[in-house]
Amino acid sequence: MVCLSESPLEHLRWLLAHRQWPPWGLLLRRQTVYDLGGGPVWYARTEQLAMLPAELRGWTVRFEAGSNRSDWLHEREWRIPLPPDNPALQLPPDSVPVILDGDPQ
Repeated sequence: MVCLSESPLEHLRWLLAHRQWPPWGLLLRRQTVYDLGGGPVWYARTEQLAMLPAELRGWTVRFEAGSNRSDWLHEREWRIPLPPDNPALQLPPDSVPVILDGDPQ
């Protein structure tokens, strides 16, 4: 899986300033992610996660309301599945409208 974060501008600023994420990345359009077979992750309770077949668990994030360890709703994560025999994401030409590089200002 390729994991992505859908971040509003204020959250992106928070990630850079407070979580000290490096100020670089590729920004993709939602439609590009869909076209590559991706989509938003599924936030599931532990008991729901246990009911899913193994091949679908890569789409899930364990979620427990009120838990500091497992409340990831603020991340708004998306994923693109990749085949195990070729785990490289091939981006189509002109699919990256923005490259974030360097100074977050």
